[in-house]
Amino acid sequence: MNHESHEEIPLTGGRVTKGVVKKGKFVYRPCCCNYKFVHNVLLWLESRDETISPHFKGINNDGREITTFLEGNSPDNLGEFSEEQLYEAGKL
Repeated sequence: MNHESHEEIPLTGGRVTKGVVKKGKFVYRPCCCNYKFVHNVLLWLESRDETISPHFKGINNDGREITTFLEGNSPDNLGEFSEEQLYEAGKL
């Protein structure tokens, strides 16, 4: 029997989109103005078997994008990046 909750749990953190929720193993997020670009990047990363980003699963009937959930947190303020962080991002 599956005991995983299917209620929508608001996700906090991040700095851009309000109304992001977790439901089961997925995240539902209102689409932003750059949603096509974001979806294409996620699909490209998935095609390269990258595990550093969620997988884009589609858009539901409410117009929210659906992605897989990755454990972690998003800072409210990204601040400044170190050279090592920029190097690692560039390698992606």
